[in-house]
Amino acid sequence: MFDFIRNHKRWMQFILMLLILPSFVFVGVQGYTTYVSQDQDVAVVDGEPVTRQMFDRMLSNALEQERQRLGSNYDPAVVDTPALRSALIDSLLEQAVIAQAASNYRFSASDEALRRYIAQQPYFQQDGRFSAERYRNVLASQGLSANDYEAGARGRIAIERVVEPVGARMDPAVAAQNPWNPIAPLDASVRVPDSVVRALYNALRETRDIQVQSFKAADFAAKVAVTDADVQQWYEANGETLRLPEFVDVEYVILDEPAARAGVDVSDDDIQSYYTQNQSLYSTAERRRASHIQISVAEDASQAERDAAQERAKALAEEARKDPAAFARLARENSQDVGSAANGGDLGWIDRASFPVASIAEAVYAMPEAGDISEPVPSRFGYHVVQLSALDKAQAQPLAEVRDQIADEVRTQKAGARFADQASKLTNLVYDQRDSLQPVNDTLGLKIRRASGVSRNGLVDAKAAGADAAAAGADGAWLNSARVRQALFTNEVLKEGHNTGVIELEPNKLVALRVAKTHPSAIPEVALVSDGIRAQLREERAQAAAHEAGQAALASYQAEKPANLPRGFGEKLQVSRERASGLEPALLDAISTVQLEDAPAFVGIENGPDYELVFVSDVTLAGTPDAKDLSVLRGQLDFMLGEGQKAATLEALQAVLNAKLLPEAQRVIAGEGNDSQDNAS
Repeated sequence: MFDFIRNHKRWMQFILMLLILPSFVFVGVQGYTTYVSQDQDVAVVDGEPVTRQMFDRMLSNALEQERQRLGSNYDPAVVDTPALRSALIDSLLEQAVIAQAASNYRFSASDEALRRYIAQQPYFQQDGRFSAERYRNVLASQGLSANDYEAGARGRIAIERVVEPVGARMDPAVAAQNPWNPIAPLDASVRVPDSVVRALYNALRETRDIQVQSFKAADFAAKVAVTDADVQQWYEANGETLRLPEFVDVEYVILDEPAARAGVDVSDDDIQSYYTQNQSLYSTAERRRASHIQISVAEDASQAERDAAQERAKALAEEARKDPAAFARLARENSQDVGSAANGGDLGWIDRASFPVASIAEAVYAMPEAGDISEPVPSRFGYHVVQLSALDKAQAQPLAEVRDQIADEVRTQKAGARFADQASKLTNLVYDQRDSLQPVNDTLGLKIRRASGVSRNGLVDAKAAGADAAAAGADGAWLNSARVRQALFTNEVLKEGHNTGVIELEPNKLVALRVAKTHPSAIPEVALVSDGIRAQLREERAQAAAHEAGQAALASYQAEKPANLPRGFGEKLQVSRERASGLEPALLDAISTVQLEDAPAFVGIENGPDYELVFVSDVTLAGTPDAKDLSVLRGQLDFMLGEGQKAATLEALQAVLNAKLLPEAQRVIAGEGNDSQDNAS
């Protein structure tokens, strides 16, 4: 419900902050420790420094989290970007502002607040309740005393109290289930006026009947002409945007299972030995299936009763031997085993060792042929007439039938041992002669392969890379992996010409590389990029043609106001901000400008490369709101307004405390000074 609110939180917060500008006050109690350091400063808050060392710790933690999340795909050059650093600087400044405000305005935590905070921590709970014993054990395992932990907890509570009370706080039980359920505020500092809630409810729920005509750029592409002169002119004006990064051509060797298997010989003796030692893999054990007729005897029955049951079983056995095919009928008519009688006495396949009635199992395995019927077999249940209903005798596959399969298995086993041996030799060889992979080829027979077009941040276009382009080769995916690119662009590999170490791409796949040639950053020749330029110009001109055609049609419709829609409009849809029916947000915004008194009306909008022309035939107002729906919407708006108030509070605090970034911050964001790779290592 009200998905539009969830998908447009930033927009809604802005609207709400314009409608309602809340005031706030600061209440001071006890002091809180400020940040102090002698390192390079990236910011200052109320005269107190925010140091580069603080930022480096935050960056290191962020990169380590990404390293753990991405695993072998982790690439510091991709993750450690100016955008990330800028966001971390802003976060660090925000934390420093809150901490300084907590100190200046003497925020603190009472003993009761501290007790509640500790009791709510899940790692101190057992069976959902606070456990003093678990509390002591957890602190002890971390090497913390209760006094140290509680002092830190008081500080955290104090910091949280700087901005948390400003906004609407969700009931934790409600938030855990769904943060967009109706909110039960724990304080009354935030409340959106009823008039605002109702106005937004109406805006979300009013519907419009529409039909859309699309002018697709793709439909105009075939009519667009792009000449060689057009391509050359664009190249001369925009060639710098095509500049290729520095890239390298590489030589490499791969040790994997196919390489380890190559040349492995399997002899006849190897095959015969494996077949003999693993005979059970190529044979099937004997299987027997049985049915029975049970004549039950109570445990406390007299001898006369037992004799009578045995005689009846004998008679049934004799009758069954006269017509073995009628055994199932005799079982259904006479067996007193409720579980099997209805199924003709079927007991299924009998495992001699595990069948629960040993006497029956022995009788089954004593009969030589399928269809045989036993004499009455005693058990604690009474007497049983048993038929061997099916017999699958043990069979062994001849060696000739499984020879190829065994040969492949033996080859795989030998290749595994050979792989381990070659892996050890490969590691030694790439270090023994650091500037060549030829010894690897000579000793291990691993083919030296070649690829071009590997840059620090990816693979360059295949055409620009030239022959053996990595982007077009079968090995392109792993050549583009972060670990490989990092190894290739270290100083000792890139500048000193050394081999990389052995890199494990995946289990049982190792690679070693070296840089064969370095290509400096350059603008590729026009011939290499002309196809791409031509395609881009065609797309741009097709887009312009689609937009022009759509705008002309819109002007015509608005001027003529046709009684009947021209051809090209789709089926009628009913849309609202709450139920957009897959329409793009920008198109929905344009449609929503048509009010009840404006309909019917035509509107149009550029939608990426296409142009969408919409006929709005009718507008239906939201009607009387449902009380529950209003409650849900109010909860969402209160919460969002609270978040907006928190942001406003922080902005005001920054001004009050004269918080600002220093010139060093820009150097940090640009990655200058301390090497970002130090943080990534």
